Amino acid sequence: MAILLGALRKSIKKLKIISKLMDFLNQTIGKYKLTRIIGEGGMASVYEGTHLFLGTKAAVKVLSPMLSKNDQFRQRFRNEAAFMASLDHPNISKVLDFEDSDEVLAIVMELLAGSDLNDLVKDKGALTFDELKPLFVQILDAFKYAHEKGIIHRDIKPSNIYILPNGQVKILDFGIAKLFGQGNEMTQTGTQMGTPAYMSPEQVKGDKSIDHRSDIYSLGVTLFYAIEGRPPYDTENESQFDIFNKIVYEELQVLSSNSESAELIQKACQKNRELRYQSCEEWSVALNGDEKQPRKVVTDKTKVENFVHEKIKLESKTGRKVEVQEETSDNSQKITNSNQNIERKTKHKIRLLIFFILFFGSGIGAYIYFMSSKSINEVKIGKQTWMAENLNVDKFRNGDPIQDAKTAEEWLKAGENGEPAWCYYNNDPANGQKYGKLYNWYAVNDKRGLAPNGYHIPSYAEWTSLLTFIGAEWGKKMKSKNGWEKNGNGWDSIGFSGFPGGFRENDDGLFYGIGNCGFWWSSTEDEDDTDESYILSLEEGDDVWRYSLNKTSGFSVRCLRD
Repeated sequence: MAILLGALRKSIKKLKIISKLMDFLNQTIGKYKLTRIIGEGGMASVYEGTHLFLGTKAAVKVLSPMLSKNDQFRQRFRNEAAFMASLDHPNISKVLDFEDSDEVLAIVMELLAGSDLNDLVKDKGALTFDELKPLFVQILDAFKYAHEKGIIHRDIKPSNIYILPNGQVKILDFGIAKLFGQGNEMTQTGTQMGTPAYMSPEQVKGDKSIDHRSDIYSLGVTLFYAIEGRPPYDTENESQFDIFNKIVYEELQVLSSNSESAELIQKACQKNRELRYQSCEEWSVALNGDEKQPRKVVTDKTKVENFVHEKIKLESKTGRKVEVQEETSDNSQKITNSNQNIERKTKHKIRLLIFFILFFGSGIGAYIYFMSSKSINEVKIGKQTWMAENLNVDKFRNGDPIQDAKTAEEWLKAGENGEPAWCYYNNDPANGQKYGKLYNWYAVNDKRGLAPNGYHIPSYAEWTSLLTFIGAEWGKKMKSKNGWEKNGNGWDSIGFSGFPGGFRENDDGLFYGIGNCGFWWSSTEDEDDTDESYILSLEEGDDVWRYSLNKTSGFSVRCLRD
C-alpha cells in the first residue's frame, strides 16, 4: 500500500510540473508570445515564440519554475546565455535576447527547422561514414572555435547536435559549459556534470581539471552512436553505476562494422586524455585523411588508479590552476631520435666579426661586437629554437637598467606601481649563475624589450606547442640532469635544461621552492583576470602545469628565437 501511495504522489507531482509548464503557453515573455512547446528537458522547456511587433519566430528556452527559485540554477542558466551569446559561429545556435526577472528566466534563440542527430538516427537508423563525414567536419569546426574561446561544452550528445534541411549543423545547449580553468563554485569535486552515456572518464570521476579533451571524448561516443545506431552502453537495462564503471575501467566497444571511423572513435575515446586527439583541429585532420603518417592508436588498459595521481602542494600559495597535465602511461608514444633533433649551438658569428675587423681596420670592432653580443646557448626543439638557460640580464634591450628589488618592500612596491623589477633568489648572486634572475611580469611585458635581440618571451600558445611536440613524460625530458635536490633530477633528453629556480611570492615578497620547482613567464595575459598572466611550471615527477598567476610574482624567463 505504501508503495502505491508513493507512486501516486510521484504521478501527482509530475502532473503538477507538466501543468505548470503548460501555463506558459500563450503567455508573453519579454517581446515574445509563446505559441507551442518544441521540447522539454530536465532544467528547461523550449517554446516557439512570436515577436509581438515584428511577427518573427524564435525559440524561447524557459527555465523550469521550480528551478528558477534556486540561485545556483538561475546562475547556471545565466551562464549558458552568456556563453552562447559570446559565440559567433555558423555552426553554433545564436542567442537573440535574454529575459531575467523574479518570475521567469528565458533565453531567446534562433528558431531552427530540421532534426537533431538523435531523432535522425532513430528515424533513419545507423548512418554511413560518408553521410556523417560532412556533418562531423562542421561539428569539429564549431568545437574548435568554442575551445579556442576557452569554452568547454560538457554535455555533448546526439540531441544537442541539430541538422538543418540544407545539411548545416547547429550545436545546442551550453547549459553546463564552463571556461577552461575557471573555478566553478557551482560544481564541487566529485560532482558529475553531463549525460551519463556520453560522459568522459574524468567527468564520471568529478575531476576538477576537466578540459576540452573531455568534449573530444564525448564527440567520439556521439560518432559511435551515429555509426552503430545505438549508444555503446545499454542505457535501458544497465544501471548508471554500471555505465559509469564501464566508462572508467573498460575500453569502448569495437564497432560491429569495419567502418573507417573505427580508428577515429578509438583514439577520441581513450581513457587517458593524453592519448586522445589533443584538439578538434588534430581530429579534423585525421578525419579528412590529411595525416602523412597517421599515428598508431595506443590503448591504455590500466585502471584509473594507475594514471590518476595526487598533486603535491607547493610550500606557498600558487594561485588557481588553469590546466593540469596528467601523467601518461608507459605505452605513450616515444619521441624518435629525429624528433628530438637536439642542436646546441653558440653564436660566434665569425663572418660578422671579420667584417668588423676589416671595416674598422683594428680590433675595436671586434671588441664592440663581443661586448654587445655575448654567446647564448640554444637548443632546437621541433620547429622552435629556445635558449637553453634562464635569462640573466639586468638591462632592457635599449640599455635602460631594470630595478634590482632586493628587499621585500622594494619588490612589493614595484608590483603595486606596475614597475619592472628583478632579483636573485634570496638576493644571492650565486643563484643567478645557476638559475638566472627572477622577474616580475612588468619587466617581461615592458616595451623596451626584456629578451635579447632576435628573441622574444614565449606566448602561452608557444609553450603549448612545445609541450605538444615533446609528448609523454615531458617534465622529465625538460628538467636538467642536476639541481632538483628535492624532486629528483630529470633526463633533459630534449636539451631544455629546466632548472628549479623557485619563485618570489607576490603577497609577502619572500622566496620559495628553489631546488623543488621551476616557473617561467609567458607573454599572455589572463583575459578573465587582468592582474594575472599565464606561466609554465615544472614540479614533481614528469608534471608540467600551466597556471594563471599574479603579475607581481617573481618567476624565471626563458626566451624563444624570433
